Amino acid sequence: MHTKTDQKCPVKRAAGSPSAGISRIVAATDFSAASNSAVSRACSLARSHDARLALIHVVSEDISGELIDTARNTLARTAAEFGCAQADSHVAAGKAAREIAKAAEALDADMVVLGAHGEHWSKDLFTGSTAEAVADICERPVLMVRYRPAEPYRLMLVGMDLTGNAVAAAQFAMRVTPRSRIVIAHVAIVLGENLLRINGVSEQEVDQLRHTQVVELRPKVEMGAEQFGAELTATIVESGHVELRLAMIAADIGADLLVVGNRRRSKLERSLLGSVTRSSIQRSCCDVLIVRTT
Repeated sequence: MHTKTDQKCPVKRAAGSPSAGISRIVAATDFSAASNSAVSRACSLARSHDARLALIHVVSEDISGELIDTARNTLARTAAEFGCAQADSHVAAGKAAREIAKAAEALDADMVVLGAHGEHWSKDLFTGSTAEAVADICERPVLMVRYRPAEPYRLMLVGMDLTGNAVAAAQFAMRVTPRSRIVIAHVAIVLGENLLRINGVSEQEVDQLRHTQVVELRPKVEMGAEQFGAELTATIVESGHVELRLAMIAADIGADLLVVGNRRRSKLERSLLGSVTRSSIQRSCCDVLIVRTT
């Protein structure tokens, strides 16, 4: 789909953290290579924030006590391997997503870190709907890590809406990585585009509608961005499908972190993630930070 873009450059550095840093982190692992990337990132964040780190591994409920002891020992070795020998180790039995969320609450974690893909938990955690369930049922922010980190986050892309979700998400992200540069992106769609085409509106006219929408939305987006607590922010405003474009924009600008707000919902509403959050998990080529907002 053709999109209209209004972008201000260059990207400029955030002015700093608007509030306290991170004091408690829970990292989930199934001991796969992908999980090791998450543990590596969690250890890096724990060191930079002088935060307490807890590693959790979830086993099936019918596993033997001997294997549980083996899991505990493996957690301790994993922590030491990544320079966090003082990390706490927890082995839980049950459904991985549920147990990770429970651990995050019990330990009062500021955030949960896990791998975007796994091997041993592939049917229970890190693929498809189960990965989405972790972000959905967990009340704490969830960082999904795709690659082993070589350095701190340099550039975050914040998916900007006009409801305030992005402000809360961005402010937490700035606590996590206060030195990262920030780009915000708002993607809107002209309502009824297909209906307009069916009724004879030309593609040129639809394209003009997109352009007009982008121009009208930019002041509102910039006004919302003023609440981030960062002095300078690069802004992208596009017309298109946000479910598709947000991850693509992150790739286009070389972002290493995509930040999205996930609205807090009732239990009846929590059976599915929001489409933008779901798409970000599935399509993004960088790490994704999902922040539960009110």
